[in-house]
Amino acid sequence: MGNTAAFRKQNCRAVLGGANPEYAWAVYDGSASADPSKRMMLLQFPADAAALRLAGVAGPASSKPSAAAMAVASNAARRHRSLVHPHILKLHGVSGGGGSSGGPKEAGGAGATAAPTSSSSGSADSGPVVIACEPAVPLFVFLASGRLARLLAAAEPEGASTRPPSQLVQQGAAGWLAAGAHALGSALAFLHERGIAHGAVGPSSVFVTEAGEWRLGMFCLTLGKDDAPMPQRAAARAALCPGSFAEPGGASVGAMESDWHGFSCCVVAAAVAAASKAAKATVDDVAASDEAPAPAALAGGGGAAAGGAASSATAVSGQSSLGPPPTAASTSAAAAAAAAATARESDEQAAALAADALSQSSLAADPLAVAAAAASSGTLPRAWLRWVRTLLDADPLRRGGSRTWNRDALPSLLRDATVTTIRFLAELPIKTPAEKQSFFGGLPAVVPRMPRCLREGLLLPRLLEALEFGQTEGGGTAVLAPVLAIGAGMSRDEYRARVAPAVVRLFASRDRATRVQLMRHAASLLPHIDQKTLHREVWPRAAEGLGDTASALRDATLKALPAFARSLPPAGHDGVVRAIGQLLKDPLPGLRANAAVCAGMVAESVGESVRGSLVLQLLAAIAKDEEPRVRAAGVRAAAFVVGSPRAGVPAAAAAGRALQLAGAAAMDADQEVRAEAVKLIRACAESLSAHNDAAAASAAAAAADAATAAPASSKAWDFDDEW
Repeated sequence: MGNTAAFRKQNCRAVLGGANPEYAWAVYDGSASADPSKRMMLLQFPADAAALRLAGVAGPASSKPSAAAMAVASNAARRHRSLVHPHILKLHGVSGGGGSSGGPKEAGGAGATAAPTSSSSGSADSGPVVIACEPAVPLFVFLASGRLARLLAAAEPEGASTRPPSQLVQQGAAGWLAAGAHALGSALAFLHERGIAHGAVGPSSVFVTEAGEWRLGMFCLTLGKDDAPMPQRAAARAALCPGSFAEPGGASVGAMESDWHGFSCCVVAAAVAAASKAAKATVDDVAASDEAPAPAALAGGGGAAAGGAASSATAVSGQSSLGPPPTAASTSAAAAAAAAATARESDEQAAALAADALSQSSLAADPLAVAAAAASSGTLPRAWLRWVRTLLDADPLRRGGSRTWNRDALPSLLRDATVTTIRFLAELPIKTPAEKQSFFGGLPAVVPRMPRCLREGLLLPRLLEALEFGQTEGGGTAVLAPVLAIGAGMSRDEYRARVAPAVVRLFASRDRATRVQLMRHAASLLPHIDQKTLHREVWPRAAEGLGDTASALRDATLKALPAFARSLPPAGHDGVVRAIGQLLKDPLPGLRANAAVCAGMVAESVGESVRGSLVLQLLAAIAKDEEPRVRAAGVRAAAFVVGSPRAGVPAAAAAGRALQLAGAAAMDADQEVRAEAVKLIRACAESLSAHNDAAAASAAAAAADAATAAPASSKAWDFDDEW
């Protein structure tokens, strides 16, 4: 990827570093031009004039970037290529800036290499620098999203009473915040262990993926122990870390200590913004939408441009929950940009959030005060307040840096269920069967408390992958329950696109435990699979369970037949009835009795010709069964078929066949069978009576219509005259 043509830019989402346009970057949705379906986030330096106008930022005097600014951009590209970590933005390629690369240089497996690089200045004539990463948006864009409440909302546990939307968002936001803080802190600890300081940790360098995970990026100001000094560092840092995300009072401190200060500011800012959104959440905000949004609009409230402009105005000028405007001019620019974004933003709550950020300048001037207020209101967990205060201390020597992270912050974050769940899934291949069994057994209780973005974007894909590729030894049967719980909160289109294909593949599994679980959940699974796929792929595989040697699988498959009858097209109904006939000959009396009951339930869903002939014929065959309970079940099912108005069996045909069965059953030696026969005779009589009444009413209506339609005659008709 040696030139910008390797990437296809689409919507501008934000501008980073707008406080000093000379160092500004533009954030675009994009893709690889060779494969347009491969979606990316593109970071481009310098930001073009259109992006700056969108963010309400005045462009630099010259369109050509200075050598110093190009050196900062080239440093970002070089450093990013040398870093690989689960919580660092995944790099797809770099273009421009005097060099190109198709991706990061990995060494040492899952860890990352951090090769020392010099800060040599890039050439201003080498073209724009474009860094292509996994799809994500800056943290401030995510927090200003009109869909934030829906993305962070927890789910209602099955059977629980309905809770206010604000509580659902608050609970989900707590897990999202813990997972984000853990990810960001882990990425920083990784850098610091290798002697690298990030140098610009703030809302412009922290990104949120489509799954809601936090990622560290924008390595413009990274400084390694072997790197040469960067004279332009102060100006670039002022652009990328405005307001309180920079050191208070412009203090000159160690870069690593400054990183932890920015880390804590991001955590508190995210907590305050999420709480503000939770307070305004409504039922519509947290409900699953029937229309799946375009992937590129994940973190934007309305159009991509609107979301980017609203949020970049907030962050580039320091207008986050913690970032007061450093100057009156930047305040004016931020207000103008926010007003312009509000006009374009269709979601009123996103605009309200931007207004709240502007109104909190009195608290934002003091991060410690904001943190204390957030903890007292429950926005920030009280258990975090100690290490947050330590890392925000005005005296860098008292912060402790990595020591505070390892001693205080990390242990408190690892007590969060969302964090431990994500960590376990990341390490799933190396876990023992006993650990997997314990984990998956407790997962259904954890899933509802997780935010929707992590449930659907992170947890669901990993569960489906583990289930399909056999990584659930000993716990595979328990994975379906959380998968279905996650799917229950998705729209129909989302479910069919993401869950249904994996479920269809699971029906081909030869593992009996998995197949039993699929049959037990058939009623909730099958309606989301299109009829063509269900008839051609799922039903033939499911029907194999009827002949399995394991009685548990035969019984589970039998009990799933009513669900199949409701979901299959008419062409598949004959197969369902034949399956019941097959089980009526099963050696186990219990299965034969269940087959009789199932025949009555299936009669509601199959075609009329099948109901009128095959179903009652199968019930008649039950009368000859040697087990009294099977015969009683058959007669009871016949009464259900005849008496149920939903069954739709022609009354005369149904009653005629059922009366033949009832006559034989009335003389049965078993008392229960005889009692059921009496009920069947009554059901037949009621059905015939209703049929006769309906026929009489229909005949009377037809006669009345005929009389009304007959032409009037002035002379009465005389038989003799006609004769």
